[in-house]
Amino acid sequence: MSSTSFDSDDMSVDVLLKDFYEVPVYQREYVWETRHVERLLTDIYNEFERGGNDPAEYFVGTIVTQYHEDKAFFELIDGQQRITTIYVVLCAIRDLLAETDSDTEGVSGQLRAVKYDRKGRGSAQYRVKLQYPDAQGVLKSLVQDRDSVPVESISTATRSAKNLVQAYADGRAFLLDSLQGEPDLVREFWAYLTQSVKVIRIKTASLTRALWIFETINQRGTGLNAMDLLKNLLFMNARDEEFETLKDVWKALAVLPRHVVDTGHP
Repeated sequence: MSSTSFDSDDMSVDVLLKDFYEVPVYQREYVWETRHVERLLTDIYNEFERGGNDPAEYFVGTIVTQYHEDKAFFELIDGQQRITTIYVVLCAIRDLLAETDSDTEGVSGQLRAVKYDRKGRGSAQYRVKLQYPDAQGVLKSLVQDRDSVPVESISTATRSAKNLVQAYADGRAFLLDSLQGEPDLVREFWAYLTQSVKVIRIKTASLTRALWIFETINQRGTGLNAMDLLKNLLFMNARDEEFETLKDVWKALAVLPRHVVDTGHP
């Protein structure tokens, strides 16, 4: 695949999470709140319940990625809110199954797996990583076994951290309310979520191309805020050798309070 082209693939969540993803430091933080999480889960659940023994597939949208062949991972340029939410809900599903001594091997493999480098050396890796500072390592903590990292011990000092922990609580509450926490029903819903919920993954080797696609998609929807547009403009016009410096600058901006970034004033 050339740096100016892109591929698109229709895939289930299960297939999607056979690969590894990173949300870069310059992306905006996790902003979904309870209403967003509940809307996503309600839509998926309604399709799951309506279909009975033969539920129809459910499409949750398009994600835009830049593939790094040297390290075999996808940088998630657009779609992180949905993918991160699904990933967090999978943590809740695993924990509910574990509490009833049910098999969790399948869902655990969708959360983390051994990744091998080009020398054949393996190390345990998370399927989804959040690199921006506001995440505070919360996603990693949620993937841990609850006996070693209780949810109540996870820091919620930033907006993303608070939203991520709340998304886990919302996912767990939804599963308990809709499925009564019944292990067989939870497993059926997990199977539907990972096998029948579909996304289209757009893949390109060029960050500039990925950002152009990202802006095209979002400008036709609800639109981007000023900081998103500025980020896109800077990265789209940067030379390859400038990317790392620009990422460091954007990382520094990301730790400023939101009102300072938006207005330029404390």
